[in-house]
Amino acid sequence: LLYLASFHFIDNPKLALSFLNQALRLDPKNSDLYQYKANIQEAIEHSSLAENNYLFAVQNDILNPFRREQLADFYARCQEYDKCLQILTDALASPSS
Repeated sequence: LLYLASFHFIDNPKLALSFLNQALRLDPKNSDLYQYKANIQEAIEHSSLAENNYLFAVQNDILNPFRREQLADFYARCQEYDKCLQILTDALASPSS
């Protein structure tokens, strides 16, 4: 399903999201799926939905610093610098393993 979502990302992002939703029903704690879904939503300018999925990715993989970095990058792209700085500060204060 992730392959199908990747295949349709450019030409049909709604179909790509549909495949990711199917995959999430099968594996609801898969942070990679949430991350990819957030990337697509951000690309089609659904920032609030993208933010939720970046947050789900972090919550389901809390010890992975990449997830927090991706969330911070999202906030920076949205010019929400206070949130970006908070994520990065929290990441520095907490152990990554």
